[in-house]
Amino acid sequence: MKKSFVLSIIISIAMFGTGLFFPMPEKEIQLSSYSYSTDWGKSGIEYVGGDAYNYQMEASLTAGWVSGVMAFKGILIASGLTLLALTIMLKAKNDEIKSQTSILNKLISGNICIEQKTEEVSL
Repeated sequence: MKKSFVLSIIISIAMFGTGLFFPMPEKEIQLSSYSYSTDWGKSGIEYVGGDAYNYQMEASLTAGWVSGVMAFKGILIASGLTLLALTIMLKAKNDEIKSQTSILNKLISGNICIEQKTEEVSL
C-alpha cells in the first residue's frame, strides 16, 4: 500500500479519535459576586458592578466556550470519517486502474490472445 494511503488513514483515525475524546468544558456557571473566571485568559478577576450583569456575561462566555468545543468535535468527527471513506474509495479505484493497466499492457505486448481475454473480462 502506498505511503499516502497509509498516512491518510492514520490522519483520519487521529481526527476521529480527537473528536470523540476531546473533553467537554464544564457547563456550570459561577454564581459568586466575582463571576469572571481567570481561565478565560484575563489578567485578573473583574467585577462589573451588578450580579445580574456578571451572571449574564459568565453565561454567555460559558455558552460560547461549550458551543465552540461542540462544533470543533463535530467538525473533527465528520472530517475524519469523510477522509477515511475517500481514502478507501480511492484505494479501491487505484487497484482497479492498476489491474486494467496490467491487462492492457499484456494485450499490447501480445502475451494474451484477444479472444481469451474477451471471454474472461466480458467486454
